Amino acid sequence: MSPAERREGRRQRLLEAGLHEFGTVGFGATSIEILCRTAKVTPRYFYEYFSTREALMQAVYDKVAAEVLAEVGVAVRDTDPGDGEGMIRAGVGSFFRQMVDDPAKAKILYIESVGINAEIELRRRLVLHQFAGFIAEQAVDVMDDVTLPEGSLDVVTLAFVGGISEIVIDRIFGFITKPAEELAQEMSTMLLENIYGVVQRVGVPTLTEERAES
Repeated sequence: MSPAERREGRRQRLLEAGLHEFGTVGFGATSIEILCRTAKVTPRYFYEYFSTREALMQAVYDKVAAEVLAEVGVAVRDTDPGDGEGMIRAGVGSFFRQMVDDPAKAKILYIESVGINAEIELRRRLVLHQFAGFIAEQAVDVMDDVTLPEGSLDVVTLAFVGGISEIVIDRIFGFITKPAEELAQEMSTMLLENIYGVVQRVGVPTLTEERAES
């Protein structure tokens, strides 16, 4: 193994240790000593990659968010591209399965990363908007013959992502016990109803209606 590979291996072990410790015992209860012991590295190597626990948390958060969104993307791409509703349901289903199957990731995204510092809070907001933007892109496939004014779905998709966050948090604390598939079904239906509601509210004619009028 080359020196570069060993360095990357240590960094990956620290990220894995952060996911495990922050996602189970919590950020506040996890010291650098505990992280190093879990990662099997000395504190010297911790500081070679991360200046603080907060820096490691941000790196873990970014990694988890990227992995979750990537899996959602795979589920969407594996769905018939002509089935816009199916793509929405596949993406939402993938998200909830990941949150239920890996509670540590859910805690990193929605509990342990909250309120640590302004930099991480800004990152959390950016990721929230990234998820909302991804959903808005899929909504275009649902409305294949409708063109909405720019930004028409911004509030709907942002509210949906915020609502999903609350559902995940409630499930972590045991207020909601429904299985992932049931949650995905309910939330997908709600999202689709809101998308169609925007179309009706804005009153944009479909291509079929435009042709009939002409």
